[in-house]
Amino acid sequence: MGERICMVGECERPARTRGWCQMHYKRWWKTGDPFGTLERTIPPQTRFWSHVAKSETCWTWTAARNSNGYGNFSPMTGSWSLAHRYSWELEHGAIPRGLWVLHRCDNPPCVRPAHLFLGDHQSNVADMISKRRHMHGERHWKATLTDDQVSDIRSRLTGQRGEIVALAQEYNVSRMAIQHIRDGQRRAEPTQFQ
Repeated sequence: MGERICMVGECERPARTRGWCQMHYKRWWKTGDPFGTLERTIPPQTRFWSHVAKSETCWTWTAARNSNGYGNFSPMTGSWSLAHRYSWELEHGAIPRGLWVLHRCDNPPCVRPAHLFLGDHQSNVADMISKRRHMHGERHWKATLTDDQVSDIRSRLTGQRGEIVALAQEYNVSRMAIQHIRDGQRRAEPTQFQ
């Protein structure tokens, strides 16, 4: 029995994967077509919107997503873009250097242009704080004290000898934790950016 030949028409190369030679398989993997013509015949905008489920609120990206839930899109072979950034560029043009595309809806797979706006790192952090999405204070996963307990500890600190040890025992935390509260090293109010 002889070696299998690529199942694409006139191709005489040996078949490797899915019945195709290496060249036709790579074309299929990159473009969805073993002849490599699909990528050139379907415009990126058409491919992009074919992966979007529109609803009354968010327009959800239905194809590949990264670990944070943001959509991944390849406008052309060999390049990748975040789907919400590509959506912004389709609607408004190029994104100025140093700016981010942020979500009003706080829904990472959303690509609806009306839900997107430009901002820098500081405005992204300010938006996160204003929407209470940050992990600060008692919302932090390592927090052992509530914000009220921290306020109570601060109000009771007078500088008297032995009070740090007494408060640490009362709240079942280390002396270092009480010292950090005293010194303002933990649980400071989140910074609001101008």
